[in-house]
Amino acid sequence: MDKALKNKEQNKSKGAVQRLVLWVAVPLLIMLLLILVIGSIAGINVLEKTKQAIGNVPIFSAFSDNSKLSIEEYQKRIVDLEGEIQEKNTQLEQLQKKLEEKEAEADQLLMEKKRLENSTEEQIENKNENKPDMKEIKAVYETMAPKKAALIILEMKEEDALNILSGLTPDSLARVLEKMPPDKAAALTQKLARAGDERR
Repeated sequence: MDKALKNKEQNKSKGAVQRLVLWVAVPLLIMLLLILVIGSIAGINVLEKTKQAIGNVPIFSAFSDNSKLSIEEYQKRIVDLEGEIQEKNTQLEQLQKKLEEKEAEADQLLMEKKRLENSTEEQIENKNENKPDMKEIKAVYETMAPKKAALIILEMKEEDALNILSGLTPDSLARVLEKMPPDKAAALTQKLARAGDERR
């Protein structure tokens, strides 16, 4: 008996599924077929309209042709970006070359500066070596005739004249000053006295 009851229940459930298919699925299929036939007679592309309607539904839009368009757009964008990257790399290489050129130029300028500094130092040293010592100049004026020494000293700048006169022995100084005009000799004597006071 149990088997008979089970068979009856299975037949009932099979019958319910069969009734559902007969009452719902078959009428839906017939209705769809009628819509297709009527749409094609009216000149409406029912399949295209269906695709558009399905594409507007958010769940199904991921599966529509729009995804192909976006992939093509992405590929085009990738190509554009690769072109931009190449252009930027070219610009970067050019800037690096310019930077290297400027660095080389700066190195050359530094070397030139050092060379000029060394040259200037050498010139100063040579000038100092060739320049007669003040002691030597004073010794020359000591041996000169007082009249000639006085005439030369009067033509010099006052500072240089005082420097030479201050290095002469008192006898030589007296002989040179007496050969000068009195007003010039007096002015130089006063300045020599002040310079001597300042040194003390």
